[in-house]
Amino acid sequence: MFQLNKKEFELLKSTGVHGRRGKAPFVFTKLGVAMEKKYDKQFKVVFDTLRDALIPALENDRKKIGIKKK
Repeated sequence: MFQLNKKEFELLKSTGVHGRRGKAPFVFTKLGVAMEKKYDKQFKVVFDTLRDALIPALENDRKKIGIKKK
């Protein structure tokens, strides 16, 4: 991953794409994209496991609101 130089950023802006606050965005090379795709499944397993572990804990910490039935 690398940041576009000023000339590349100007070319990109001419297509209607803008960076945050006018700063040149970071981009991936073809190799970076290929590596990301290669590891997506592995990261998905990790993130799904973390989500499954954290969501019940977060839900238990929340106060229930609304009308309580007696």
